[in-house]
Amino acid sequence: MRASIDDITKGFAPDPVDLQLPDGFFSDSRNFRYRDAAVEKCKGQSAVFGSLSVTPMWAASIGDGITSYWLYGNEAVLYATDGTTHANVSSASYNAGPDLGYTGGQFHGYQIVNDAVLPPASWQPSLSNTVQQLANWPASTFCKVIRPFRDQLIALRLTESGTYNPRVLRWSDIAGVGALPGSWDYTDPTNFAGRTELGETEDYLVDCLPMRDVNIVYKQFSTYLMQPIQTNDSFAFRQLFSQAGLLAENCARAFGAQHFVITSDDIILHDGANVQSIADKRVKRWFFSTLNASRYQRTWVAPDFKNQTMWIGFCETGHDFPNLALCWDWANNAWFVRELGADMAHAAPGIVIGSELTFDGQTGSFDSLTTTFDESTFTPFNNRLVLFAGTAKAAYQAESGETFNGTTMTCYATRSNIGLTRDLNSIKRIQRVYPKVLGTAGDTVAIYVGSKSSPDGTTTFSGPFNYTIGTDYKIDCRVSGRWITLKMQYAGANTVKLAGYDLEFVHDGYR
Repeated sequence: MRASIDDITKGFAPDPVDLQLPDGFFSDSRNFRYRDAAVEKCKGQSAVFGSLSVTPMWAASIGDGITSYWLYGNEAVLYATDGTTHANVSSASYNAGPDLGYTGGQFHGYQIVNDAVLPPASWQPSLSNTVQQLANWPASTFCKVIRPFRDQLIALRLTESGTYNPRVLRWSDIAGVGALPGSWDYTDPTNFAGRTELGETEDYLVDCLPMRDVNIVYKQFSTYLMQPIQTNDSFAFRQLFSQAGLLAENCARAFGAQHFVITSDDIILHDGANVQSIADKRVKRWFFSTLNASRYQRTWVAPDFKNQTMWIGFCETGHDFPNLALCWDWANNAWFVRELGADMAHAAPGIVIGSELTFDGQTGSFDSLTTTFDESTFTPFNNRLVLFAGTAKAAYQAESGETFNGTTMTCYATRSNIGLTRDLNSIKRIQRVYPKVLGTAGDTVAIYVGSKSSPDGTTTFSGPFNYTIGTDYKIDCRVSGRWITLKMQYAGANTVKLAGYDLEFVHDGYR
């Protein structure tokens, strides 16, 4: 008998009982993604910007209309680079902690940056400019988070005259074109500055993010709408969700007209009214059980627009900064998990300046290359995702090359407990596997065939059975069991795709 499995691109789904998992899903996976009717090896990453001046915990991309820059920093110092030159742009000694890091955003041509200890600051892009304390910021006032919204700045979790209230937020007056806010004085009726406490629930404010013409304010376990109104109160507030908030800062990103959000117990999309879980019954339980609970605040979400993917960088147990990314391919509604190659403290989209893919810089065979020679990685129309190492002075362009900056990656996909037939009492003996593999001739894919006699028993693997691309069309084996597991693994520096597989088997009795 022969079973053909061709639809294999539904993604990584470790949560469901694999006995009931439909064809097309994989119960375990690493460094494989699912798209274009195939399971394909993830791209790697390449070092950019040379050696950074400090080990970065945060970074942001901003330009002045002519030159693109990156501002980055560790706990105490901020640097800027144009891709080649690195300049210390600090005007103070900062005190950013590894859990919260820096917050801010682009505002009227400035980069706003806040270390949660000193007053917020601004930087006008130029290697000769230093970061300056935000003009007109109120005295004896500090905030944990600050974000731009339209022509105003929003400050969350305030300390005012020595008193900390994590439910208070303030907003500035409306700023003029190319200017910073002229006032934060909410007692002055002639401007639009304001202050309020979202005290309906006890949970504290976490972050905020614009959605169309409103601002969405996230608390730990609830979510509020901040809507502009045409009075000097400036904004009206109402609760949107009473049971969905935000896991940590930097855990919500705009996605079209919606937000992609990690809550305290789910991963959702919402449009300000309707909530949809995109992780339930697929990866939700796996993610929260794998997440290092003592380092959850270091989780980050970053979009890879070029590949239509949202990355969730998170820490496994034993890691102080994210070492894995759970990725959602929004074009195919498929999840996959990949390694980050190192512990990455931060990730952000932006322009990567000053590098190109050259003939001499490529590895592997000519025929296997999928990139274009002399293709510039700088384009004003295409942001790239950049990863910033948490333990080294390094930045990496994601989805670049086939290795982790020269280190070979291992990728695998496992489908557990394939029933093959509805007769669960019979023993099936796998005789051959026909993998439909595309890749570089001479490369080897290792195939493991596992078996067990009961659904909750221990899987015994046989193999590896090595499949040589360009030479083999099958592997032979003799593996018997009621329940069959198939694992395909590749460790190399080239591309590889799996478009499906066939299993040839016979009934081997009832025992």
